[in-house]
Amino acid sequence: MRSWQLHFCATLGLGGILVGLAVGLGTAWLRGRLNDAPVEITISLLTPFAEYLPADRLGLSGVLATVTAGVTVGWFAPRIMESDTRLRGRAVWELLVFVLNALVFILIGLQLKTVLGGQLGRSIP
Repeated sequence: MRSWQLHFCATLGLGGILVGLAVGLGTAWLRGRLNDAPVEITISLLTPFAEYLPADRLGLSGVLATVTAGVTVGWFAPRIMESDTRLRGRAVWELLVFVLNALVFILIGLQLKTVLGGQLGRSIP
């Protein structure tokens, strides 16, 4: 890898981390001032988009921004959320993960006939 390519990649990564840190701190500040579980859970569901989109729009790493903001908010979570909100939020996130996993397996199952249909006539090398 050339020097300028390495510098470019480092800039994209560091920029994404800085954007994620800024959005994560802002989200933690906002959620620390709220005391309404449904509103906080809604913000927790929308926060990944609020982290990814600005970094991506700036041409930085949206993935690193999202991860950094998630770690930042997670670090402050015990201090900014009440226990009831954490329990309810965890239930919502577990349900969301379950539904997304089910959706992925359904989509894979729908494509399985097409994938296998093209492979049945060929021998495996």
